[in-house]
Amino acid sequence: MLKNLKLVALAGAACFPIALAMAPIGVSGQPEHERHGEHDEHGEHEEHEHAEHEHGEDSLHDHMEGIEHELKFLLKNAGDIATQQEAMLEHVDLLQRHVLEAKLLVPELIEEEMSGAEQAEAKADYRRRMAEVLAGTAEVEIAVLEGDGEAVTDLIRNSLLEMRNDGHDLYQEEDDD
Repeated sequence: MLKNLKLVALAGAACFPIALAMAPIGVSGQPEHERHGEHDEHGEHEEHEHAEHEHGEDSLHDHMEGIEHELKFLLKNAGDIATQQEAMLEHVDLLQRHVLEAKLLVPELIEEEMSGAEQAEAKADYRRRMAEVLAGTAEVEIAVLEGDGEAVTDLIRNSLLEMRNDGHDLYQEEDDD
């Protein structure tokens, strides 16, 4: 009995750092679910209502929208990096979390319209592409830390947005509107 309790305690202790690393806490140290707003163009925290998404709280669609939102914030504020650096770092953190979560999900096109080897290959390709996006966000973070707004803009426009467009061409269903 005591041996089993030790194993449970060791397993719990081993999982704690992983759970802590995955906890949704931003640069500010405040849990993501407690941050109800965003920073405006002056770095002030702007309150807004949380809207229910038709796709669900943790859907790929929601994470992709989150990525878009964070990229827009970073582009908008890159020219004023001297006064916006802290806010930009918080948004880089949110961007990276959205990318990480999106990387772990599978686009509907792959899940529903592919099978077998084709599906396995597409899943691996999608995950590789998202890993490249995650690496690109690390480059953006370094540029923010170095105070290089021009590099932030260049990395987003000439790398991350191109990766996004290529991925959407491959794995996003076209709307029939």
